Amino acid sequence: MGPGDNGDHRLRFGNFEASLSSAKLYRRGTLVRIQEKPFQMLSALLEHPGCLITREDLQKRLWSEGTFVDFDKGLNTVAKKLRIALGDSSENPIFIETVPRQGYRFIAPVIQDGDRNGLPGSTHTANALAPAEPPSADLGNAPVDVRSKTYSGSRRTRYAIVAASCVLSIAVAWVLFRFRSPTAPRSGIELTQLTENVTAQTAAISPDGRFVVYAVANNDGHSLRLHQITARRDIEILSAEPGDILGLSFSPDGEFIYFVRTNRNDWAFRYLYRISLLGGQVQKVITDVDSVVTFSPDGLQLAYEHCVPARNDVELIVARPDGSGQRILAVIHNASFGHFGPGLSWSPDGKTLVGSALLVHGDVRWIVAVASVNDGHIRELFHSSDGIGRPVWMPGGDSLVVPLFEPWSHRAQLWSLSFPSGQSRQLTRDLSDYTADLDITRTGKAMVAVVQTVHSNVWLVTASDPSRGEQITSGAPPMFGAVQLANGKILATSQNGLWTLNRDGTNPTLFNSDLQNAFVPSPCGRFVVFLSAQRGTMALMRADMDGRNLAKLFEGNAVSPVCSPDWKYIYYGNFDQPQHVYRMPAEGGTAVTLARTLGDSIIGGLSLSPDGRLLAYPYTEYTNTSEPGWHLAVISSENGRSAHIFKVPSNIGGPIWSRDGKALQYLLTSNGATNIWEQPLTGENPTQLTHFNSGQIFNFSLSADGNHLLLTRGEISSDVVLIRNFR
Repeated sequence: MGPGDNGDHRLRFGNFEASLSSAKLYRRGTLVRIQEKPFQMLSALLEHPGCLITREDLQKRLWSEGTFVDFDKGLNTVAKKLRIALGDSSENPIFIETVPRQGYRFIAPVIQDGDRNGLPGSTHTANALAPAEPPSADLGNAPVDVRSKTYSGSRRTRYAIVAASCVLSIAVAWVLFRFRSPTAPRSGIELTQLTENVTAQTAAISPDGRFVVYAVANNDGHSLRLHQITARRDIEILSAEPGDILGLSFSPDGEFIYFVRTNRNDWAFRYLYRISLLGGQVQKVITDVDSVVTFSPDGLQLAYEHCVPARNDVELIVARPDGSGQRILAVIHNASFGHFGPGLSWSPDGKTLVGSALLVHGDVRWIVAVASVNDGHIRELFHSSDGIGRPVWMPGGDSLVVPLFEPWSHRAQLWSLSFPSGQSRQLTRDLSDYTADLDITRTGKAMVAVVQTVHSNVWLVTASDPSRGEQITSGAPPMFGAVQLANGKILATSQNGLWTLNRDGTNPTLFNSDLQNAFVPSPCGRFVVFLSAQRGTMALMRADMDGRNLAKLFEGNAVSPVCSPDWKYIYYGNFDQPQHVYRMPAEGGTAVTLARTLGDSIIGGLSLSPDGRLLAYPYTEYTNTSEPGWHLAVISSENGRSAHIFKVPSNIGGPIWSRDGKALQYLLTSNGATNIWEQPLTGENPTQLTHFNSGQIFNFSLSADGNHLLLTRGEISSDVVLIRNFR
């Protein structure tokens, strides 16, 4: 029975509903495990939102007269448990604010029964920082000659998900933190939810603001729906077909919808199509497109991004609306953007293109790059060590709106960037988590975006039959990866750090409160090794199993560390090109180069066989090859020589080794569900080990004794929102 089924009184805040009469807490309809006293504290706060509830009042509410406990310590423990259930933070609260030595205050909007007017935003404002200085970096003149395009794949991610099955470039792209300082946010922004639980993937708004088109994911693939804003009705203009729809845009006259769709047999290769506003015949426009397209103000040209992973180049390409006359306007060197580019935007005066990309060499950072349409000259407008979505122009051309990921709230919000100075100003501070997509009308009076929520819990299943097992965590914070330590504890990755859990999922505790941006942990005997985002680069760290005695082993563009079974060595890769696999002593010391990685780009985690003799990793190969696509490489951990190469489906997750070391297991999502597949080293066809018909598996690992698998499994819910009154 879900919330409200028995007519009880409910209070809504964020993605939560609290039933005060039945003492139950729900997150998007799913029951959240919460103890009695934390719920009593929540009830007291919800009954008086925005008001200070003193420690003395809470003491009387939680403990009956005559109870003998350490009330201060007990109340602190209750508050901590409540925050864990809500996924909240005492340092950067979204729901519960601590008033030192006085009490607590509920700071998020609370909605009574029957109030469904849109998506409320928090009225709480954090301390603003000083204005940012405008950047002065110059990326140099880029070539403007027409060159032959190489067949290359790029990689896509929904950027609000910090850790997914392929944690390599995704983790580097979205978890790094260090914002240019913002000023105070604006208030009064109006959000209207246009869809409800449709698993929206991407959206665009017509230039006149009358229509919104969005892609919907289901078991048959992705379909296109058109929403008429004034009539509040939806029609399907393209039925579901295999292949993901990743980017949407309207033609300047509003008569056509341009969309980017993946190859049904190769998720990493994409095409640009167009279809009439009212549906009908689909026309292919361009082959090999890696972002949503943008149009020049006169409608005579379009522009898009093309990623070349083998060179770490992002090409800015201009063409006619029918796809002819393609030419490379500019190239952002030493850059990437994960799986699918956020997209370019053409300035109202037609002179400038802007887009975001991740610089992967030296000082790793996301940038908003500005390219001159006249000569291809590129400069940096703005930078951040966290993810930057698609920037869109305001009509006057003096500012842009862009989604930026915030490490302190663990979600993305909308910001304004002045042009040409690049000074930043926060526009929204609500409970939404914006994806990289953003689109705006011609007049700038309305925008459309996709907001999402991730539900992910830890499951413990048997290695011999992964379909059998149990969910051991429930509710917030969502967990995206889990490994078992030598002491039997589980170490899980979430958006706000690493958490230790008992084997049954109880007693979740932050691994180390000073590590807000740590991920990809690997057990290493009495140690744990992991990556941590620090000052625009990646640090390879080591700590005791209890989170103490932190030590930095290496600083640079490291990815996917893994410890050898004998705990003597750590293997890792590098993110920038050329990519290699390195080995260094677990106690620290000088790393040696084991091998250069195969293909264009490594696209997942490193994994060592149970005996430590073989190392596996997935990679893409699209340049100068007769077999383009994704592959699994198996090399010697001693000398780096190749032992096996397997062709695998695109977008696999993992891999990990089977417990007997005779096969590799990987994750594959199909028809809306993720399952585990196994590839024998002997070369036989892979076999499917699990048969889930719903839900996604974000990551998996083998337990310390080899008898169980730890899965992080859940779903991503996303909806389209209309944004007004943001100017």
